[in-house]
Amino acid sequence: MKKCAICGKDIPPRYKARKRMYCSRACLQAHYAAVWETFMCPVCGKAFRSRKALHQRFCSTECAKIGQKGRKIMSEAFLEACKHRGVPGPRKHPRTGKFETNCHAKVWHLESPEGEEITARNLKLYMINRYGEKEGKRVYGLLVCAAGRFRKMGRGNGAGWKLLSLPDYPEE
Repeated sequence: MKKCAICGKDIPPRYKARKRMYCSRACLQAHYAAVWETFMCPVCGKAFRSRKALHQRFCSTECAKIGQKGRKIMSEAFLEACKHRGVPGPRKHPRTGKFETNCHAKVWHLESPEGEEITARNLKLYMINRYGEKEGKRVYGLLVCAAGRFRKMGRGNGAGWKLLSLPDYPEE
């Protein structure tokens, strides 16, 4: 015979039924009382029940999205840690972003449709400044494909532009 997990009494076997873990409804309810707990949602203030082991903080996914929004950057703990380090708060690194000094930008050597030789550090930014947002991104995409062809065949062009060499990282 199996023993009840709550009170320790023997559980009689039942023919063609799944195995029971508790001898009575009272023991089953005692188990649920020990495992489940009532919490308050910090966003909407609604009470909800959840298992203790899940460590659930919000009543729904909508409240979780609202509660998590911006938590990593603007939480009080993060701002307090920034004060102790002497840093004013979250900021972007000066060498990343949409500008010429982007540390991941490559140097491109191109020939324009008019025949002039151009060296651009950040090709996407250069094309957007030259042609505008939509057309610049289109030409940039064509030139990235042309760079793939240049690697395979030794030549590549797109939208009238001609690659003179493979893009490489700047020397610093």
